[in-house]
Amino acid sequence: MRKIFAFSLLLCFVFVLGCGEQFPEKFSYLPEKPQTNQEIIIKYNPAGTNLEDAKDIKALAYQFYGAEMPVAKEILLKKKGKGWIGAVTPDDSTLVMFVNFKSEEGLDNNEEAGYKIILADAEGNTLAGALGAMAYAVYYGNYPIKIKTDANLAFEMLQKEFVSFPESKSKFNFLYWSLLPRIDKENGKSIVKAELDSIASLKDISLENKILLATWYGRINETKKAEKYKIEVIEAEPDGELAQGDRFAEFRSFKNVDKKIESYIQFEKDFPNNNYSRYMSSLILSDLLKEKRFDEAENFLNNNVSEPNSNIYNTVAWDMVEKGINLQTATKLAEKGIAIARKDLEMPIGDKPSYLTDKEWRENQKRNLGMILDTYATALLKMDEVEKSLPFFEESVELLNKSDKEINDHYAEALIKTDQNQKAYKFTEQVLKQGNKTPKIEEYFKKSWVAVKGSDDGLEDFFAKLNEEGINKLKADLAKEMLDTSAPDFSLEDLEGNTVSLADLKGKTLILDFWATWCGPCIRAFPGMQKAVDKFKDNDSVKFLFINTWERGEGVKEKVANFIKEKEVTFHVLMDSESKVVEAYGVEGIPTKFVVDKNGKIRFKSVGFSGDDQKLVDELSLMIDMLK
Repeated sequence: MRKIFAFSLLLCFVFVLGCGEQFPEKFSYLPEKPQTNQEIIIKYNPAGTNLEDAKDIKALAYQFYGAEMPVAKEILLKKKGKGWIGAVTPDDSTLVMFVNFKSEEGLDNNEEAGYKIILADAEGNTLAGALGAMAYAVYYGNYPIKIKTDANLAFEMLQKEFVSFPESKSKFNFLYWSLLPRIDKENGKSIVKAELDSIASLKDISLENKILLATWYGRINETKKAEKYKIEVIEAEPDGELAQGDRFAEFRSFKNVDKKIESYIQFEKDFPNNNYSRYMSSLILSDLLKEKRFDEAENFLNNNVSEPNSNIYNTVAWDMVEKGINLQTATKLAEKGIAIARKDLEMPIGDKPSYLTDKEWRENQKRNLGMILDTYATALLKMDEVEKSLPFFEESVELLNKSDKEINDHYAEALIKTDQNQKAYKFTEQVLKQGNKTPKIEEYFKKSWVAVKGSDDGLEDFFAKLNEEGINKLKADLAKEMLDTSAPDFSLEDLEGNTVSLADLKGKTLILDFWATWCGPCIRAFPGMQKAVDKFKDNDSVKFLFINTWERGEGVKEKVANFIKEKEVTFHVLMDSESKVVEAYGVEGIPTKFVVDKNGKIRFKSVGFSGDDQKLVDELSLMIDMLK
């Protein structure tokens, strides 16, 4: 009888996996309590998601080993009936795994909550550290998975971890102490201090604990105690991380770039193997370029930067090209950068971030090469060596799949200048079809049309059709990114002292822009956002709200009001003084914009600023139009 029962279970298992018809859930896996080094069968049903009609779906597993960034692993999926099936074997150290599903239609990560697999031991018990790793994933490690930051869930997971495995606490102290002041604003710092004092009271304090005390006493403003342990650590490890961090802080304190250079050179001598050099050198180069000390920037790059990457060469060369200065020097620097970028594409020199797959890493290398090829070609273009620039532009636009508008402009200009009108016509037509229009691309398309056709007969009609096709393409791309989650309610005061709540604005399309006065990309986006505000100022169904958050210092409200006045923008600013709203919306970095529909649902989310004002206005306009 037992044999018959076991055989029946086997048949059932084979049936479920083989025929592919049994997909009662969006995401499921077998065994129910998987272990490391054990194959896990993953089943995915995209019905009702943005991947429902996808012809090809791939899966990425992000493996968390603890309080560190994840390791990405690709999962091959096969179509089975209405769903998709794949298999993945977690690494030895994996504690928890998040799975994302991707296709050309977009990404499904369970509405920014992630599809989770928590690993177990042979008895089916959750592994020690698994809940702690999950806490890290939803608080610090969420960037690659594109899930929401959730401080409350992270804290809850840590508490459960510490109850089941008290010995785990030392492994997750950094995360726990970071969360405490956010979760318990009244007592959080006091609790951290009490725990630090407990460690400090030990008879024999290990070097590891002294590092902990030096770091965390400093974070909770116990300056004297922090300094005491920092001195002891640096005496014990004169070339250690704390000593390096202390000297790096000194470097950052210098306003004068010459003092920074002097500090950097000494730093390199004292700490030949460090993790700060590349960042320090980039800050110095940035300062030299701001002061238009181009020859010194070139000299510093050639003589003081060990193992420069292509991006550093590109930064210096592009600054010269953009300003039309030292173009001969710019081409020499760009040539060096191109050589490095080509080697990186064939066999990357730098360490691949663990959370990127080999394919994603290669795409990054292709982009780096494409960018510096454009820098070199644009320098040649400005030096009237247009014919010579063309093959470099062609390679650049192909590497970037015609996605970079500025590079497209440069290439089209070179084609027009060399009377390659047929090629210019085909290229600009393709770009317009992709929805990557710019005023220059439109101009070059019209010029090439007339040159190829002999007149402007039919131009306007054809141009209108191309524009429509481009807009439809952009809408289709945006549709892949559409969300459908409830917008957390809020009630905040504006700069005039009026209370504004989400509930009061139901029935309107809302654009929520989280920003701060110290945030460079936020401020660079102001002109574009002002254009968007102006465009919809007479539309009562659309409302822009600029939510100031994560602000520093005293007299924040007055500082923000003066800042807005100084920038001469007509923004309706709300004050998220306690950072409750920014946390509720799971914002990882600013600027972050949310587009909320009339029913209070978040439909779009946009992080950062590309630097293109018109693109910002066009995208927001399309998003608003799609929600009518």
